[in-house]
Amino acid sequence: MNVFHRVAQRSMRANRMRTIVTIIGVILSAAMFTAVTTFATTLMTHLQRATAYLDGAYYLGVHNVDADTLASMRADSDIEAFSTAEVLGYAEVTVNNSNKPYLYVEAIDAGFSDRMPVHLVEGRMPENSTELLIPDHLQAYSDAGTYLVGDTLTLELGDRYSGGWRLWQNNGFQPEGDESADPGLTDEPEQPEQLLARETRTYTIVGVYQRPNFEDYSAPGFSALTVQENEPQTGLYDVYLLLRDAKQETLDRVMARYSDAAEGGISMNWDYLRTQGNFRYDNYSRFLLMFVVIFVLLIMLGSVSLIYSAFSISVSERTRQFGLLASIGATRAQLRRTVYAEAGTVALIGIPLGLLAGCGGMWVTIRLLSPRISGLIGTREVAMRFAASPLTLLAAALIALATVFLSAQIPARRAMRISPIEAIRQSRDVRAAAKHGGSGRLSYRLFGLPGLLSSRYFHRSRKKYRATIFSLAMSVLLFVSASTYGMYLTESVTESVNLPPYDLSYSTGEGEKDVAMLPALRAADGVEKVWFASCDNGDYVLDRNEFASGYRNILEKSGAGTEKARSYSACYLDDETFNAILASIGMTRAEYDAAPGAIVCDHASVTYYDENNLLSYTGRVLNDGVTALRTFSADSLEDGSKYVYTAYEDGGYVSYYYNETKQTYQPRPASFGDGIAIVGRTETQLTNSGSDSLVLYYPFSMAKGIARNTGSLMLVTDDAKQAQKSLEEVVNASGETYTEGNLYDAREEYRDAENALIVVRVFAYGFITLMSLICVANVFNTTTTNVLLRRRDFAMLRSAGMTRGGLNRMICYECLLYGTRALLIGLPLSVALAFLMYRSASFIGASYFRLDWTAVLIASVMVFLVVFLSMMYAMRKIKRDNPVDALKNETT
Repeated sequence: MNVFHRVAQRSMRANRMRTIVTIIGVILSAAMFTAVTTFATTLMTHLQRATAYLDGAYYLGVHNVDADTLASMRADSDIEAFSTAEVLGYAEVTVNNSNKPYLYVEAIDAGFSDRMPVHLVEGRMPENSTELLIPDHLQAYSDAGTYLVGDTLTLELGDRYSGGWRLWQNNGFQPEGDESADPGLTDEPEQPEQLLARETRTYTIVGVYQRPNFEDYSAPGFSALTVQENEPQTGLYDVYLLLRDAKQETLDRVMARYSDAAEGGISMNWDYLRTQGNFRYDNYSRFLLMFVVIFVLLIMLGSVSLIYSAFSISVSERTRQFGLLASIGATRAQLRRTVYAEAGTVALIGIPLGLLAGCGGMWVTIRLLSPRISGLIGTREVAMRFAASPLTLLAAALIALATVFLSAQIPARRAMRISPIEAIRQSRDVRAAAKHGGSGRLSYRLFGLPGLLSSRYFHRSRKKYRATIFSLAMSVLLFVSASTYGMYLTESVTESVNLPPYDLSYSTGEGEKDVAMLPALRAADGVEKVWFASCDNGDYVLDRNEFASGYRNILEKSGAGTEKARSYSACYLDDETFNAILASIGMTRAEYDAAPGAIVCDHASVTYYDENNLLSYTGRVLNDGVTALRTFSADSLEDGSKYVYTAYEDGGYVSYYYNETKQTYQPRPASFGDGIAIVGRTETQLTNSGSDSLVLYYPFSMAKGIARNTGSLMLVTDDAKQAQKSLEEVVNASGETYTEGNLYDAREEYRDAENALIVVRVFAYGFITLMSLICVANVFNTTTTNVLLRRRDFAMLRSAGMTRGGLNRMICYECLLYGTRALLIGLPLSVALAFLMYRSASFIGASYFRLDWTAVLIASVMVFLVVFLSMMYAMRKIKRDNPVDALKNETT
């Protein structure tokens, strides 16, 4: 250890409080960097495990390819590994789901269950080609006592056809009499489908597994699995590929290579790709990147402001010492190394402790929040576990080390430039100004002679005050920015949650029977509130200025445009519920019956997707002045062709009509009908029938056609288990058969939403707390040290007769001076940084710029309070000094 290092350590020991606070700052800095890197590692590891559990560990699904294509895939250098499922065919089964009448049987290879989401609920995996694994939702849609483990099934396996088209799992079931589809307008065939049997096979059910994510909800067949008999030779296969990398160019290349061979198309596992760094939407990745960058910059800024202030004050305090060293031959490099030695000592102590604190804090946080995070991000079956790799810890340590030496860089350069004469005279930081303006007179009037002296001292020693003002301004910036950051995180989660306004919903499929059960359900145990709603959809058109500004902006930003028709949901409510809504807006049923129309629930939660962007908006759809919606005429043509829908094509509206005799669609220029009168508005949400739709309420007595035969009972419960039991009893008592598959439980969504808010708030408030600690440490360190450095000045004033009251008035004036200047600098910078956060959030939504005014108020009050308390602490030490001893000492 050379003499300069010993000088640095002696200086640190002589100023223990400043050294301790600086080390605490380094510990906090390293802990926060460690928390960021380890949480990123933990989150990414958990996402990979959870996504693999839910969706499978693959990138592309290539559906219905032949054995020759499989051979090509084995030799493909872009493909790292794959799993296959041989398509054996469809077989009819007896279930209580008219849209899913088949069992879809596939024979899987040995590695399929390891790569794909196949999770046993009961029994075991099949071991040969005569054993079958069935999904649990097959049992849910079947009568009790059917499709049990141990049962034997004899299946007539075959293929689905319609008009010469072979149908796959991505083609929904097309029953006889369904006229809703046509190859010219949709991807579906136009004729009712047929199942052509090929062979008969007998299986023994040996297990039940969870409904797999590779089976789409609109798929017509329940996915049952057996084992492949031989190596692929004939037949068709679903292949799930894991590529050598997740780059988009690799994906595009592989998809282009096999798109013609894939009769069932190619699907992309976007959830798993996202965990490998391939985001589906460019603006979403920009949003995440921007927020991560801001997060890290805030930590670095807080750390630099604290550590820089400590070193800057240290250099100012040791100016005479540096001058004396320079006068006896110390070079600039040796003076610089003296400052770096102090920085290295602080880093050597603070960074390892910070790494331990960060890992320990994140381990405790993950341990406590794991049940909530696991259900929110992924699945509860995959618990989040703390993960920290040597690389992430090294990255945190290097960032913290760079922060320390970056903070010491400017003070070190300043120490190098000190000339011996200036240092010994200590005139470098003192500049006599020709005029001080009116500030001296104003300070004299408000605080007397002590205020005048403080004002003169400030103007003559601006550089000595500069570090303190900078430190305070950065503290204001950090606190306001951290609070705004937390506000945006919390609000983004809150606004993204679109929960249904009920706990349970159930439908028998016949609206009038559902309505008839309402009196019994309203009196049932566990049911707090119940209503019925049957919704039908339609289209409307409005002028651009009739849309609310936020909704209009996102339509134009997404390319959807305001000139195109928008959708509405006409929801027919039971009369008691509808009358309650009328009463809530001050209207009677008699007044409504005299001039009937729509009661509008004007609220939308919109998400738009295009090739590269994801955009979202939550808010109103209509402006206040809108009293009617223009709708298209749905009258039939003269030849009997029925209206189907209207589309916006080539700058105009075209209506399509279906001719049953010719089985063709006829386009005609659209004409407007009578429209829909809006007779009232309500904020009561009773359905979630369309996040991008206006919801129009009508009484059920006005429902016609399909609306009278559809709909659901919606229940708000105070005891969900008892309410479900009561619902089953009421349904069975009405003559219907209660079916578990017709029940929708929304409570899981509530739990996920609650968990999301808790997790975000924990991390947001934890971040704010740590940044607040850095700010307080920063203010305390710079303020107390700045006061202690003026021991000789205060001793001189006391020896000249200034009382303690006069010293207190000086302190009050300097508190006001520090706080005011810090706010004048810090608050505008806070607004600018908050705007950058808004810009990053605007990549994915139509949010508006806002500032956390509560944080601004707290920062404004706390900066004066913390400065005052810090200066009073320092003054207590000074007041205990003997003025004669203080005048003898050049420095503390």
